[in-house]
Amino acid sequence: GDGVVGPWLAYVVGGLPGAYAYRAVNTLDSLCHDTLYFAPPCTFNDPLDCRADIYSFGCLLFELVTGKLPYTGLNADDLLAKHLRAPVPQPLVANNQLTNEFAGLLTRMMSKSRDDRPQSMEDFLKMFRTMRVFKVKLKS
Repeated sequence: GDGVVGPWLAYVVGGLPGAYAYRAVNTLDSLCHDTLYFAPPCTFNDPLDCRADIYSFGCLLFELVTGKLPYTGLNADDLLAKHLRAPVPQPLVANNQLTNEFAGLLTRMMSKSRDDRPQSMEDFLKMFRTMRVFKVKLKS
């Protein structure tokens, strides 16, 4: 990625309870360097833009709010194939305490087609600021 996610992570993490925020910050270092969060466009000759970062950030948020990786694989090739071809995992299946609105945004962020993702972090933030992540308020 081009480092677009980093400046916005502090804003998003600031609204999360302590344990979730700690995990997000400690995961940032591997966000763009790990196949766990590898955006599908990174495997083609398409030019990279912020939508690849949005995909990776969506994978990070998925793990953050569900406690599960969006995709797992037997090896790096298997994992990359899932990022490319497997259906986007449904956040509500992994954590039914998420709001429908946030789950929809998260699913959009992880869309295989970068044109279906929020087109910028500003677009993501406009949507994110208007919704709750969890159905009930979590204790800090």
